[in-house]
Amino acid sequence: MIRYDNRDCGLSTKFDDHPVDMGQLISAVSSGDISSARAMVPYTLQDVADDGLGLLTALGIERAHVAGSSMGGMIAQTMAITHPARVLTLTSMMSTTGEPEYGRPSPEAQAVLFSPKPPDREGYIAAAEKDLVWASKRYGDPAVLRETAANSYNRAYYPAGAGRSSER
Repeated sequence: MIRYDNRDCGLSTKFDDHPVDMGQLISAVSSGDISSARAMVPYTLQDVADDGLGLLTALGIERAHVAGSSMGGMIAQTMAITHPARVLTLTSMMSTTGEPEYGRPSPEAQAVLFSPKPPDREGYIAAAEKDLVWASKRYGDPAVLRETAANSYNRAYYPAGAGRSSER
């Protein structure tokens, strides 16, 4: 298994010289102005998919089973669409195809997804409980969400990357 950080996430390359106004990005996407939204971000979903394929190439892996969750699911789908000979199987979880009539989040989930996270550690950890909106109704555990948020914050909290790492 290979797990890596995408651009602007975790410990990977940061694009601080390309700030993105999330309000403007969300407004452009919501109004259907995708060309304006794409102009606001320094790289595309295809660029990030190519990063994953480049990593496989660098590791000498010709073909792989590819899985992704959320944004990673969109990246995995892009890898499979643009380079089908390199993808043995595709598993896309908690993701979307980008088709507006399929897989739309509820208004509650969308509000959580597009709300900025608190910048301080304690606020970030407390806000993690909002993620219960899309957690398993039976197994959603606030304590686990808080622990995951704490580990994520401690590893590499970087909210500036959120707007750049999305193509909607």
